Amino acid sequence: TGELRALVSAQGGMMPEFGLKAGAGLLNCHWIPSFRANSGEPYSPDRHGAFWKAKLLYHLAGDFPCAPNFGPACSVDGVELPPHGWTANEAWRLERAGVSEEEGAAYALFSLELSEPGMPLSFQKADMVFAGQGAYYSVMRVRNLGPRALAINVGRHNCLGAPFLQAGSRIYASAERYAIPPRGGEFDDTGRLEMGAEFRGLGAAPLRGGGTADLGLVPGPIGFTDLVAG
Repeated sequence: TGELRALVSAQGGMMPEFGLKAGAGLLNCHWIPSFRANSGEPYSPDRHGAFWKAKLLYHLAGDFPCAPNFGPACSVDGVELPPHGWTANEAWRLERAGVSEEEGAAYALFSLELSEPGMPLSFQKADMVFAGQGAYYSVMRVRNLGPRALAINVGRHNCLGAPFLQAGSRIYASAERYAIPPRGGEFDDTGRLEMGAEFRGLGAAPLRGGGTADLGLVPGPIGFTDLVAG
């Protein structure tokens, strides 16, 4: 569009770049971790596992789709799932990319079909930017190619930072209610929110020590890491 740039990697659907163009550079709002590998060499557990404990950490960046699970590696119906699912770990197939002058849009279409017989899923993804809009759109379709119903999670993992998301920014979400993870997970020792609680509206999340916090307002560094699901 000439105003912004979105870089979508086929590996894991990672988006290491999304931001406004600034001269010959980019004001990037997506996180690129300092430990990310940039050699272009495929991940090998034997060669890289001593430093990168998981394949996901080898190419982690910015924003990416998570399915059929969100969070740590786990086992579902006898199928072993990697951290944040295959959509964040496997290489997508680029089906088509281009610019639609009629729609004023640039787009890329991807597909990913799993070879796991216990969870035969097929994914299609479209990533788009439109002229005059400082945003990108990502749409994903999931198909179950097997004979039985499957229970899956689908998430979008956003690792965003300043200037896109910083102290004073507002977060809006359309959920009617929210839940805080119960005790026994990774947020036991890092969080400030009441474990296992449910609440309505980001403006009044219950705290462990009593009272509430406005999660819709981004604070500065406060020493806590929490998770809520809407």
